[in-house]
Amino acid sequence: MPIYVPGKVTLAKDYIPVDPDFDSVSLLLHGEGTTIVDNSSSPKTLTAVGGAAPSSTQKKFVDKSIELDGDALVRVASSSELQLGTGDFTLELWTYLTGRGNGFGSYFDFRTVNANQVNVLLSFLGTLGGGTNATIKLYVNGAVRITGGDIPLTTWTHVALCRVSGNTRLFINGTQSGSTYVDSNNYVSDLVRLGGNISEDAFINGFVDEIRITKGVARYTSNFTPPTAPFPDIASR
Repeated sequence: MPIYVPGKVTLAKDYIPVDPDFDSVSLLLHGEGTTIVDNSSSPKTLTAVGGAAPSSTQKKFVDKSIELDGDALVRVASSSELQLGTGDFTLELWTYLTGRGNGFGSYFDFRTVNANQVNVLLSFLGTLGGGTNATIKLYVNGAVRITGGDIPLTTWTHVALCRVSGNTRLFINGTQSGSTYVDSNNYVSDLVRLGGNISEDAFINGFVDEIRITKGVARYTSNFTPPTAPFPDIASR
């Protein structure tokens, strides 16, 4: 946030945040504007399905977030930048659940073939029709690899999945949740679905904001303070 000093004029450019790893950002969705767009340095083609769109009903930062009403998702077109390979990566977003739909909802699904494909599925699993929380899980090759904590309803929650040197960790609000997954997989998928799974029937009820995929960089390797502002759109100034 700007710090104002009496008698001193500070140029607006001094307030522009930067991300030294911005060139490694494969996807960046702020959820602002009238349509969903990718603000990474190489914007991907996005397809909003089932009414997924920016909404001012809820927001984590600025004016809007992306509303997913239980029957909506965002498809991200194929790109080599979405092939996470064997290296480090970070998947992250802010989530605000208003319900749990059919009891299962997906945040990131990189699979393209079937449930047993070696690729990342980060989703939550709750009890159909009841309860107030949803347990988040990492699935790889059709099996649960990390069982994290609960994502509460009607609360903005930061979720991050990071792999560094073959170890994948899940963080909820900056605190590691669940065990560390020893992960030497080669993730070759080059597309992703946000807010729904490969079958497009496991949807999020609620809102997501500040969705970011960083390939080749593990931004969080231990407990951290969640972001307090929108993610930067530039590498330097």
